[in-house]
Amino acid sequence: MYRPALFSLLDAPCGAPGTGVKNFLSFLVNVLSIRTYLFGQNCVTLMLHSLRNHKIRVKSDRQCHPTARETTKIHAKEVRQTLKSFASSLHAFNQTYHSLQRSAGALLHHAGVILPALVGLYAVATNLLFIPLMQQLWSLTLRFAPVHYLNNSNASDIFVSPAIILCLVVIALLTAFWALYEFSVLLHGLELARSGRPVQLPALLRDALVDIRHTFLPQNWPVLVYSAVLIPFTSFFLTSNYVTQFAVPEYLLGVLRATTRYHALYLAIVVLLVLLFLSCALVLPLFVLEHRSLWQSVRESVGFVRQRIFRTALLLLRWNLSAVLRSGSLALCVLAPLYAVILGIGLQNTAAMVALSRASLLVEVPFFQFLLDCSITIAQCSILFLLYRRLREGDAAPEDTQNGKPVRAKGRRLLAAAVVGVTLVTIGLSFIYIALPACPAGG
Repeated sequence: MYRPALFSLLDAPCGAPGTGVKNFLSFLVNVLSIRTYLFGQNCVTLMLHSLRNHKIRVKSDRQCHPTARETTKIHAKEVRQTLKSFASSLHAFNQTYHSLQRSAGALLHHAGVILPALVGLYAVATNLLFIPLMQQLWSLTLRFAPVHYLNNSNASDIFVSPAIILCLVVIALLTAFWALYEFSVLLHGLELARSGRPVQLPALLRDALVDIRHTFLPQNWPVLVYSAVLIPFTSFFLTSNYVTQFAVPEYLLGVLRATTRYHALYLAIVVLLVLLFLSCALVLPLFVLEHRSLWQSVRESVGFVRQRIFRTALLLLRWNLSAVLRSGSLALCVLAPLYAVILGIGLQNTAAMVALSRASLLVEVPFFQFLLDCSITIAQCSILFLLYRRLREGDAAPEDTQNGKPVRAKGRRLLAAAVVGVTLVTIGLSFIYIALPACPAGG
């Protein structure tokens, strides 16, 4: 639309001569009236434009800078969404854990009592056969070495004796291979149970030994170190009983206490080791069951665990803690009444209380330590095998049921019989202690 300027002049019509003043007055009135109207119209237009721009600016400012109430609502909505996502993740993790627990029960049910009995026999063979042989090897080495005994004063002398160094290396390698063979036996037994084939002990022991023969290849030697590191996690009490027999030199403890500035470094090293072991959780199943090399197993294990390392850490922690709590609760249910009976007997007869205490410390307590180590070993192997099956079959792991209920392991009767038998042996041994003549005071 054409809008004339505020101060532009219009072309006035020419009048007749003699009427100049009259025409000028009418011209002036017309110009003033027209310009006043246009000036007012332009002012109103400018005001409307300014009001509209002000409303747009206020609206954009509100969008860019919300009020405190709107900010609180936005934050509350974000917190609700975060909590909802966290709750759904916990629910999915709980479902995964119970699914794996039912799958483990199904595997142990199909395996029967052979796998729990095999773990027990292997632990007995470790205590009664393997460890005494290693001790005899160590004694024989010290007999022909320049150093015939070791203590804190001559502990550094082992580094100047090639015979002692060679003996330590041989003992470490044999111990690691013994632990690797145990993992191989249990993993092969679980694989047979999963496929529905019967578990035959001679064939199982032979196949487990044959399938780890590639350990002796030079590129696979580090798997022995990995197996040796896992020994304290599967045989805690057995390891602690022998490790505590070695005295730690005082200067090492002094160095650890004095260098307080390195505590953060020690903690970082521990965290890195935990992450390393978590990333290599599937190395043993891949190495044993698929005959892969060590580095192929490490790459595939890291690729699987890296995407779910936090969930894997929580799963392994909860799985092992559940095994420890189950075995500990069983030990508490048996030992608490036993010691209550011992205390009750002690109020009447001190000699009987001493006999029962000695028998309990000799038989009952070591048995439950042995039972705890066996349960942790089975739990470790079962969760590693189930994670390996998840890697190969995906997250949809089948669950075997029986009459609509999850199947249970068949070793409970064997466990109950073992607990009852050990308790009876403890009571019988206490009677033997009571019947024995007391030692004289000066003897």
